[in-house]
Amino acid sequence: MWNSLRESVDIDELVNRTLDAPVPGITVKDLLSISPEMIQQWFGIKRVPPIKDVNVKEIKDVKCKKPIRDKKEDPDSMAFSVKRIEAHRKLYACASPRCKGRIAGTPYEMLIDSGAELSLMALDVFEYLDLPIDMDIQWSVGAANCQKEKAFGICHDVEILIGGISSKAEFFVMRSLSQDVILGRPWERYVRAQHDNRDDRSCYTTIHDERGNSVMFCSVPANH
Repeated sequence: MWNSLRESVDIDELVNRTLDAPVPGITVKDLLSISPEMIQQWFGIKRVPPIKDVNVKEIKDVKCKKPIRDKKEDPDSMAFSVKRIEAHRKLYACASPRCKGRIAGTPYEMLIDSGAELSLMALDVFEYLDLPIDMDIQWSVGAANCQKEKAFGICHDVEILIGGISSKAEFFVMRSLSQDVILGRPWERYVRAQHDNRDDRSCYTTIHDERGNSVMFCSVPANH
């Protein structure tokens, strides 16, 4: 079917007619000039050049001692490169992703820790939620400072709701914990979490449920 349709059409003639087809107040040619997807599809251009009237003044707190690119290049291309430098600033510390949701129906702000091999819950949070707990464990949890603490117990299949996405996690309850709740790698794996670190220094996280539904939320704001 596809081959027969293509054989019956003069592509060059159709392209010319499409480009010149009038649209009330605008032509298809005008639309095409600002449509990256159409340019890529029609002309095979992988990188779409920026629109010429890029306002360089909107790029704040960016200082460059020397150009990113050759001085002979289009200054608009320079503006495009300088804008991206915001994400390349040297950082000695950076905020970890966080999310707001509900644990067993109670709202909490939770730390998302990709470096944690366990999901952890503070003892006072456990006591407030009054969750069932398994005390028959002999686990010791190590911290980044090499100190170890014996887990108070473990709560199985705790329900978590974030942005309409429902999931479950096993939480190790700790007597001394700097956060109310830490969602570790087991939870990240369960929801197939994806972190998108963006050019403006923000981070957006996407999570999924068992049915394939997903939600994306800002886990680190740009100005953190």
